[in-house]
Amino acid sequence: MSDNKLRRLASADMVMAALGYRQQAPSDGFGTITTPLQQLDPDYEAVAYARRFIAEEDTDQYWAGCTHFEFNRAAVWALEAFGLMNAGSVVGGRVA
Repeated sequence: MSDNKLRRLASADMVMAALGYRQQAPSDGFGTITTPLQQLDPDYEAVAYARRFIAEEDTDQYWAGCTHFEFNRAAVWALEAFGLMNAGSVVGGRVA
């Protein structure tokens, strides 16, 4: 696994976390984070997200194909936005 790729994908996750979307945080499955934010480590979440994304992509069976390095952060944002739109995880126009 490329350390550079890991950092790029983790940075994409950090952008989402800054906007309130914490898909790696413990939740109730309905968008409510179940652990106080002060007890969570956004850096750990970002690296965990990046590792999971890369592991799935490296199977060569990833449903969206393999991302091009120059566009992999945008791919993360697009794929997560797609998932949010289909999962109904947006409450009142804001990410839950």
